[in-house]
Amino acid sequence: MHISMANRIAKLARKYKSDGDVLMTGGGANNDALRSALEDELMCDIYKANYPQFNGAIGAALIGMQNAEKAQNKIS
Repeated sequence: MHISMANRIAKLARKYKSDGDVLMTGGGANNDALRSALEDELMCDIYKANYPQFNGAIGAALIGMQNAEKAQNKIS
């Protein structure tokens, strides 16, 4: 299962990846077997972000805050 997932992720990553290492975020980054299979498939080191399961939520909160500030500025 991990190899199949790594193959699919690698196919997408190859479209956008530049040379160098990869930083993995999201809950899947906590899955050591998936990270290892992806390292094998992409032939590079894959690092895990700190608290990767929260990265998407933090990004969404920051975008929400920016949108709220823009809306507030339109009202003012």
